[in-house]
Amino acid sequence: MPHDIIDNRESYLADAVRPLLNESVRAHFAVGYFFLSGFKAIAKELEKVQELRLLIGNTTDRATVEQLAEGHASREAILAKQREGEFLNAQQRAKLVQEGERKIRERLERLDQSDEDQALLEQLVRLISEGRLKVKVFTRSRPHAKAYIFDYPTDRFEKGISIVGSSNLSLAGLQDNTELNVVVHGNANHEQLAAWFNKLWDEAEPFAAELTT
Repeated sequence: MPHDIIDNRESYLADAVRPLLNESVRAHFAVGYFFLSGFKAIAKELEKVQELRLLIGNTTDRATVEQLAEGHASREAILAKQREGEFLNAQQRAKLVQEGERKIRERLERLDQSDEDQALLEQLVRLISEGRLKVKVFTRSRPHAKAYIFDYPTDRFEKGISIVGSSNLSLAGLQDNTELNVVVHGNANHEQLAAWFNKLWDEAEPFAAELTT
């Protein structure tokens, strides 16, 4: 019998996300971590959507900082550490940003990218510069929920569809790890998940203000 469970064993999350991106005008992803491998798995399909809002969680993890540095290459630095409390004053926040800048500069100096990875990075930067890919960091706490929310065109009765579960936006999360995700149908569910995402998005910090060359 057909079902809506995605565990990366019988069915892969990447194989579910790709066609949904092709059908959607916008998408909104809330994940703990973003890795270049995750972008690579859906890069072609991202060209089809008008906008993707990507909300990531705790960026204290070194691997996450490094992958964001690769993905954004010469972009301005982000807030690279999770807040140690819910509120930081301007001086504390500036210190965290400076430390993030230092780590990203060090990483960029060590990058040895293949032609394929370089093309992916150029695509990523282009999508950001066009305003089609927006990234924010949720620093108030560690969000464990992962949600992939898709908005359908307005001429469809269904407003959209979502996938909620355990997978981060990485090749492991989309394909290799044993995960547990479920497809969520229905306009009421889509509206509720969109409201949940929008609230977190409004509370999150911008990843960077402008692209630099």
